[in-house]
Amino acid sequence: MPGVVGTLTRESDGADAFSVGGAGAGAANWKIVKKLADESRTMTVTPANDAELLVTLVPGVHIVRAVIYFGTANAIMDMKYQMNFTGVANWEVSGRRFMFPGAPAGTDQENSLMLSGVINTTVVAASTSGIGRLEFDLVLDVTATGVLEFRWSQNTLDAGALTFKRGSYVEYMAL
Repeated sequence: MPGVVGTLTRESDGADAFSVGGAGAGAANWKIVKKLADESRTMTVTPANDAELLVTLVPGVHIVRAVIYFGTANAIMDMKYQMNFTGVANWEVSGRRFMFPGAPAGTDQENSLMLSGVINTTVVAASTSGIGRLEFDLVLDVTATGVLEFRWSQNTLDAGALTFKRGSYVEYMAL
């Protein structure tokens, strides 16, 4: 089956919008927020918003999905993350999958899906230094505009850098 051909444009909010049939072809267009630079944190175990992976959602039903790449300087710090929405929304479906640095090939470290639930603080334990990968999928029924925030930090206080890598992204679309 052939891929979808469309137009990628830069929106006033800084997100890239992908539309089929040209720019502004309708409300059901994917928008993409890409991480343009690496971001590192050391000596902190308090999750804080990612500097770039923030998404403003207006009332309506939205699909949000992301792929995030992170690097650990060692196996001590681990990583933890959480989701927050500053507006009002019913979390219809939440899913997450991750692979930590040093994971055995062919294994899932976590693969979970829940109805009507938010992704609470989750720890990703590394067994070595290296690159890890995190994915999440959400369906939100937003009733009051707000910002979907992705927060992260080290899980164990460490002087080594936990780095979220450029190229990570969040895609979202109103249904």
